[in-house]
Formats: sequence, C-alpha cells, structure tokens
Amino acid sequence: MHLRPHRSPAFVGFLAIVGAAALSGPALSQNGPNNTLQVAVDRPLPPPALFIASDGPAKQLGVTRVSVEARIIGHLAHTEMTLTFGNTHSRALAGDLYFPLPADATVSGYALDVGGQLVDGVVVPKDEARRIFEAEVRKGVDPGLVEWTRGNVFKTRVFPIPPNGTRTVRLSWVAPLESEGGQGVYELPLSFENKVSEAKIRVEVVQADAKPVLEGGEPLQLAFNTRQVAETTLKDRPVVANLRIKVPAQATHGARFERSGDEGHSAGTWFSLRDQEPAPKDLPRLTPKRVQVFWDTSRSRDKAAHEKELSLLTTWLRQSGASELEFTSFSNAADKPVRFAIPAEIAKLESHIKALTYDGGTQLGSLGLQPGPQWADAVIVFTDGISTFGVEDPGSLGAPTWLVSSGSVRATPAMAALAAKNGGAFIDLARVTEAEALTSLGRPTWSLVGVEVLDGTIDDLRPGGVEPAAGPTHIYGRLRSASATLRLSWGVPGKKAAATRTHKLVPPSEVPIGETLRFAWAQKQLSVLMASPDRNAAAIVALGRAHTLVTPGTSLLVLETLEQYLTWNVEPPRTWKEMHASFVKGRSEKLAVAARLETDQLDAVAKSWAEEIAWYKKDFVYKPKPKEIAKSEELEAGGMGVMGSGSGGGGTARSAPSVERSAVMMDRAEDQESDARPDAMMAKGEAKKDGGNDGASEPAVSIKPWDPDVPWTRALKAAQPADRVKVYFSERTTHGAAPSFYLDCADYFLSVKDRRTALRVLSNLAEMRLDEPALMRVLAHRLAQEDELQLAALVFEQVLRLRPEEPQSYRDLALVLGRRALEQGSGAADLGRALDLLATVVKRKWDRFDGIEIIALYEFNRFVEKGGKLGVKNVPLDKRFIYATPLDIRLAMSWDADLTDMDLHVLEPSGEEAYYSNNLTELGGRVSRDFTQGYGPETYSIKRAMKGPYAIKTKYFSSGAVQLTGAVTLQVDVYTNWGRPNEKRQSLTLRLTESKEEFVVGEIVF
Repeated sequence: MHLRPHRSPAFVGFLAIVGAAALSGPALSQNGPNNTLQVAVDRPLPPPALFIASDGPAKQLGVTRVSVEARIIGHLAHTEMTLTFGNTHSRALAGDLYFPLPADATVSGYALDVGGQLVDGVVVPKDEARRIFEAEVRKGVDPGLVEWTRGNVFKTRVFPIPPNGTRTVRLSWVAPLESEGGQGVYELPLSFENKVSEAKIRVEVVQADAKPVLEGGEPLQLAFNTRQVAETTLKDRPVVANLRIKVPAQATHGARFERSGDEGHSAGTWFSLRDQEPAPKDLPRLTPKRVQVFWDTSRSRDKAAHEKELSLLTTWLRQSGASELEFTSFSNAADKPVRFAIPAEIAKLESHIKALTYDGGTQLGSLGLQPGPQWADAVIVFTDGISTFGVEDPGSLGAPTWLVSSGSVRATPAMAALAAKNGGAFIDLARVTEAEALTSLGRPTWSLVGVEVLDGTIDDLRPGGVEPAAGPTHIYGRLRSASATLRLSWGVPGKKAAATRTHKLVPPSEVPIGETLRFAWAQKQLSVLMASPDRNAAAIVALGRAHTLVTPGTSLLVLETLEQYLTWNVEPPRTWKEMHASFVKGRSEKLAVAARLETDQLDAVAKSWAEEIAWYKKDFVYKPKPKEIAKSEELEAGGMGVMGSGSGGGGTARSAPSVERSAVMMDRAEDQESDARPDAMMAKGEAKKDGGNDGASEPAVSIKPWDPDVPWTRALKAAQPADRVKVYFSERTTHGAAPSFYLDCADYFLSVKDRRTALRVLSNLAEMRLDEPALMRVLAHRLAQEDELQLAALVFEQVLRLRPEEPQSYRDLALVLGRRALEQGSGAADLGRALDLLATVVKRKWDRFDGIEIIALYEFNRFVEKGGKLGVKNVPLDKRFIYATPLDIRLAMSWDADLTDMDLHVLEPSGEEAYYSNNLTELGGRVSRDFTQGYGPETYSIKRAMKGPYAIKTKYFSSGAVQLTGAVTLQVDVYTNWGRPNEKRQSLTLRLTESKEEFVVGEIVF
C-alpha cells in the first residue's frame, strides 16, 4: 500500500464523488509536498473511497464495516476511522484507496490487517521506507506505506483483497476545529450508501464545561450524555450523514491536559493553551522612508502572477509615503541593487521589473549575504519561498519584512517563519485580494512576542519565538511540575509588549490519557522545522521517530513477516506483541552476526589493501623489446621523435619508447624509496618524501575541451557577445526541458569568461527535478570543478540523505569537504568529517560496488597525511589501513547513470593500453575494479611515470538505464603528483550518448 499521485480511471471515479462537494481552484495538481496528489476540496470533505481497476470505468468497492472514534479536546480533534472493504468476486482484487483529510491535518496513525490482525505502521525515515517498499514490491509483495502530505488527498494501494474476503485499513489524524461564530466546529462526512453490516460511531468531548451541540446526528441516532460522549452502533443499513458538532467557545479556550500513554520519549503530561488578544484598532501603519524590495527571478517563478505582484507593490508605494527604494533581483545569487526615487520613478521601476527574465535556482540565503549595514525601514520579498540552491536561510533582514507569493506552488511554512522572524507577515496573493493584501502590507504585525515561565517546570514549550497573532494563540508544552504559571505577551516585534496575561496551569486530579495534544505539539514543532527543511532534515526525522508521526522525513510502514522486519532492521509495532518479541530475539542474533560480518569485511579489505601496498612497493622497470628498440632508433634517425596524441575521438597510435627513455625510467625506478611509513608520519603530520616528481619539471597536462556540437551551443557561438544571453533564452524556449541544455550552455559561458551567467544557468538543474540524485550529482560535480565547494557540499549533503545506500554518496561528499579544508582553509572539522565518510565506505559491504573500499583508502590516506597539520586527531581506521601512496599520476572517472558500464582506458608511452582486462601494465600502471552496474569510480594509478605521453580515454560500454540528461554524464579528475605538496588537478565533465562511443579526454606528458 503506497501513496502515489495518479490520474487513473479510479481517480476519475473519485472525482465524481468529490463533485458533490465544490472544488475550489484547480481540481488536480501534483505540486504538493514530495509531488503528492493535491485536490482542493471545500467542506464537507467526501468520505474515503476504494476503487478497483476494470476494463471499463473504475468501480467502487463497497464498505462492509466502518468504525469512527473522534476525540475532541479544546480546539483539536483526533479522528480514527477503520474501514473494511468486501470483495464479492471469486478472484483477488487490487484497489486504490483515496481518503481526503482536512487542510491542516496531521497523519498520526495507519494500520493494515495482516492475517486478520490490524498491524500498526511504524515510523521509518522516508528514504529508507522508499527503498524497503521498492525492494519488497520487486519481490511481488506489496507492503503498506503512507508518506507525508498535509491537507488534500492520500492515495494508497490495497492488495490483495482476497476472493470473497475482506481487507481492513485504519487511519488516524489530528486537525484543529473549524471556527464559526466564535465556536469550534468538528465535521465528518459519512456517505456510505450501500448497506453497511455494522457501523460504530463514538464522539467524546474531553474537559468540556459546556455541552456541545450535535447537528446531523438524528439519522445516526447520536446524542451526548452527561459525560459529553455520544456513541451508537448501526447494523445492516446505509450510513449517510454529515456529522457536525459545535463546541462552545469556552470549551475551546483555556488550558487542556493529557497524559501520554507512550512509555518512551513522549511520556508525560502534555498541555495546550488557547488564548486571544485582539490587535488594537489604532495600531499605526509604518511610514517607511526607505524600502528594500527583493524580487525572486528564479526559473520556478517564471509563471507567477507578476502583474498582480507589481500592482500590489506600486499601489502600496503610492500610499506608503516612501521616498527611496532599493530593488534587488535574485535567483542563485543576488544581483546588484538598483535605486529608485519614490514616487517620481515608480514608472521606471515598473519598466525595470517587466524587463526581468526568470532563470536559475533559488538561494534565499543570498538575501542575507548583502554587504554593509541594513539600509531600509521596511523589506518586501516577492518569492515562492522554495530555496533549491545553496544557503536557504537569509537570517535577519534588519527591518520589518513582508513575504509575498502569487504562485500555486509555494513554501508557506518557510515564508511565514521568515516573515515572523523579521517582524512582518506572509501575504498569499493566490488566496487574498489586492485590497486585503494592502491592509497587511506595511502594517505592523500584531504578534505573540513572548512566552515566559514564571514558576514551575515546562519542557518543549512552543512557540519558542515570535509568532503572528491574527487569530487565537496556541501554546503547547509538557508539564514537568504539579503546576506552572505562564505569562503571554503580545505586541509588535522589536517594540515593548503592549499586552500581557498570565495563566495558571493546574491539571485536574485525574488527567485523561490521550495523544491528541502530543500530536498537536509535534505538528507545531514540525511547522517550525519546516521553515528550513534542508537544514533541519535530521531534526524532522527525529521528531517523526519520537512521536510516531508522518513528516516530510518519515513515513509509516507496515510489513507482514518477521523476515521482512529483520531483513530491513525495522522494529515491529509494540502493539504486535508476538512479532515484536520474536524480532527482539532475532535482532540480537542478527547483530552478533553483523558484528562478525563487519570484522570479516574489514579483514577482507585489509587483505586487499595489503595487496595494493605490495603493488605500490614493487619496482617496475620497463625493458623494451629488440624490435621496439630498432623502431625507436629508426624514428629518431628520421627526426620524428615521439608521436603525440591526435585530436580525434579515437586518438593516434604511439611509437614505442626509445632506449634513452627506458634508461631514464630505470634510473628513476632505482632511486625510488622501497617503503613508506605513514604511521609515524601520521602522528607528526609530516609530509612523506617518496622520491617522486618533486623538484623536477612539472608534467604537461592537456584536457580536451568538451564540445557537444548541439544546436544551442552552435547558436551561442554564432551570437555577438552582447546577444549571448538573449540567444540563450531563445534556445531555452525550445530545449529548456533537457538538463543537458543547461550543462552545455553553462560550459559555453564559462569558456567566454562569463562566470556569473554560467553559474546561474547551471543552477537551473536544482529547479528541474527536486530530489533526483543523479541530476544533483551532476550539478555538484560541476560546482566542485568551478571551486564552488560550499555549494557543491550542500548539494552532495542532499544526495547523501537521498541515497545513503550507495557508497558514492559518502565518497563524493568526503572529497569536496577534504578539498574545502585543504584548498580553502575551512579547517579540521571538514577534514575530520571527510575521513569519517571515507571510513564508512571502507567498513561497509557494498553488494554492487565491491572494491570501492580500496579507492576510498587511497583518498583516506591522502587526507590522513595532511590532517596532522590541521589538527585532526581522530583517525577512524586502524593501522592496517594507514599507508601513504603518493603517485605520479592518478585518474578517477565517475558517472551519473545507474546500471551503466563506462570504462577508463590509458595508453601509456610504452604503447601498452591499461583498462579493465589489462589492469596491470609493464610500467606498473594499475586500473581499479571494473564497475559494470553504474556510477564508478574507476581509477588509473602509476607510482613512477615513464617519460612520454599518457593518453586518457573513456569508453561507453553499455547501459540498461534511461538517462535524465539524455546521455551518460562523466566526471574525470586528472591528478599529477597526487598526494604530494606539488599536486595538480584538472577536471572535465562530458557526455557520451551511444553505447561503444569513445572519447579522448586528454593527455599527460612526463
């Protein structure tokens, strides 16, 4: 069972049901979190519906049993709905279950029947849950999985529904009550028109001093008793009613308490406090003289309602009394500010904005990177709030700030939090009129400006900072003392509080057991963390785990067998006692096995590393054959010397080395040291002298520029310098859907020294397919090539979160962090983390990438050697793995495509070609293991390079994958004097499109 956005016939059938309720806005979009299904549905919501596929229109499967339990406490409602679907057919069926939730619902529970028992979903990090789900589906099993969404419609697959049998699903959610005339309203549509064999409905209003009012309860035979509980059981009849319960205002305000039944981290007495302090009617508007406007010109804003935004801005400026405006457009970086006199130059400002073009990723953090003191009295930011590139949090902007959005896709929590932090508000032009927006823009935001504990002990108090208070204020926390006193303060951020009120929190003698307030607190905390989702990714996962909550970082997963739980190390729910006990026993046995396996893994790697060291210590002396000597003398007599590489795709054949070159090679071999002892070096942080190329003339490295020769690059080359950007936008109209377009155009702008445009163009990759690791790897590698190491590291961090099952994710990030420490002076923390990441590659067993551990050890030792000087003290591998290996040449090639085999070839001066089936040459050139299933890396290493040219080639051997970029994108790093003080590196990104295609990357001449 899995949440999937879908336009299947089943969804068409679901829309027919939704049609009974008015659809507001677009009926369907896939612009929600994680590309989940988004359906805008007005109240009342349609009930859940399950459809089965058929040759014709999808058919709805009937509900045979339904159970609803609703618990209302204060302004919150916790609903649990259990549905049993019956299959009257003689064959097993698969169905799609759709269930809409209220706009601010928190998914707090999901269960699926397994062997006649409802099994609760357990919290698993989202990416891990995805991997488990996909692996189990490939086995022909369909586990249960629910991923995060807020509001709108969940869809899960239900399979199998046995012939003449049933399948049961239970869903739970927490949502605030609707507000109506000062009262809270709970509403639940029940529209099961076929006869239901049994329907149980129970509603409880907890800690209510006044009696709730039941509307629509007559058909359900519901009535509240003195305990404020209404319940009924109906049999063999349709259940069609819109259940509405009005809760008096006094029952929703004030403090409410619950004691969590959770025995772990969430145990304790949770409380909610609801209060309201209306804003003063005479709250003065700001009269700013200087206004700062930031305008998001990223690619994702291309289709926003710019005319609506411009109208709001210019109308407000004419009313505001402002005299000067500084306008800054931004996408991946902020542009140079432009000043305008107001109101005299409003028309000029309009023309400037209308002439803007929209391109590149979004770096919201660039707003906080502006030099100099804060200049403005008010700040307005027009953006969708989705930071896709670089730093996402701009921090304080130094003045009251309003964020304005007009698009259908927007990061509301992030914008609301940024505005609140800066003493302003978020204005959603997609939902409010210009007149309504004008009343908010420039007006001080009445806010909750402080929550203070005067006595008692409270943990996890939320909110912890400034929060707009246009409506009621909601405070949540966990009471650790018998009672406590809170003081709430309201006012304008940055100014003295205008109103305060104290509340004494005294729980009743018997605190009811429940989880509603805990879930509500967790949702409040989640909204805080979602203001910076990338930075807070780990905290979001921890929150979901601690509170058994579906979040953007956690999912609810149901597995069916002990083997599945043990295989994936997913702890079964404690409510499944027998399975949980079996798992605990089985896991202890498995952990013992895993410890032995890790030891075995390290022993196996140590053995392979010892073989690598033996190669490194060996003296390779090339002895030319008589025919080669004669050929060499003949060429030298003719004055031809040694032939260089050709510029064609296949390269040019080399002559054999001369006797003189061979003698030089032997002299160098005799001079080399026989042993490197980096264990002593590591302790002192001394550079190891290995008798290499230090002090000699530097080898010449020529990298062949990548020229894809495609229509867009031909158009750019033909353009006049002043027209290049215009030509780029023209070509983007036709080719902008292809990632390769941005790679090629960025390379072109770099070639003509227009770095700013190149980085903007390249950053479009971040806007194209969010959370697509292959594309993100390509982007990060290109940023690293251009020494944008901070940006590259941020992208590689995202890749690691998405693909922790792949060793390349650890290695890529480690290499960038190491470079940042060594080349840009970021310090020991970066280098220490790089060592930890590479050690992870060494310690784990990687099924498809056996041998990558040795590559990581070369890089690990290179960082160890340099780490002592930076103060890195912890080396996370034992002495068996510590050995310095400086090299004359080291080449590393990786690629973006899974299930794809690319090969690295090196034609040595001897005429011998090193590649996967000739992985050790007479000169001592060594090629690493051939990775045939994707990504690489593949490396070529030689300790002592013979004089002469080394031609570097790559070959596209085969692929079983469709590539995002329309080809396989390769990253080739060329090092000379690798691991020595005079190390040099050059890098190249290129693409090969057809199997068997070959490309000469470049040449090194010693």
